Amino acid sequence: MSKLTNLVALIVAAAVILAEQVTELRTIIFDDGIIDREEADALFEINDAVSGNENNDPGWQQLFVDGLVEYAVEHEHTDEFGERDIITQEASDYLADKIEGDGQIDDNEKALMRAIMEKFNGAESEEFRSLVNRVYDEDHPDLQEGGDMEDFMAMMATMYDAEDEA
Repeated sequence: MSKLTNLVALIVAAAVILAEQVTELRTIIFDDGIIDREEADALFEINDAVSGNENNDPGWQQLFVDGLVEYAVEHEHTDEFGERDIITQEASDYLADKIEGDGQIDDNEKALMRAIMEKFNGAESEEFRSLVNRVYDEDHPDLQEGGDMEDFMAMMATMYDAEDEA
């Protein structure tokens, strides 16, 4: 078993992620500078196991978001807009599938969607945009369905700023 596999198994079994595990996981995942599918899957597996546990280390959410944003990025993509970082259709579809995979969208997954929408001003995948819109509608049923993305981003920023102040 690899070091990553052992660590994931330990965290999943305990259903909590501690500060030293966040540090070790960050080292393992970012060691080679590339986040691969196995590492992305590990982040989602851990998140599903520890979701909602108030004893999780506060650094877990940032590692989850950082790792998966890095996984999804195609660096130095060149197209008619020049050289830029993008999120590909494949990565965007993968993230949408994994976020919805356990039947719930938790705070870490919402933070991931917010980070992707901010960094990339949207995602390549219609499935991902649809997922973001569904979360928007579910979190704010009082707002009309199909609200505009700027309103969504402003709402998400307000929501997370309020959580940060609490």
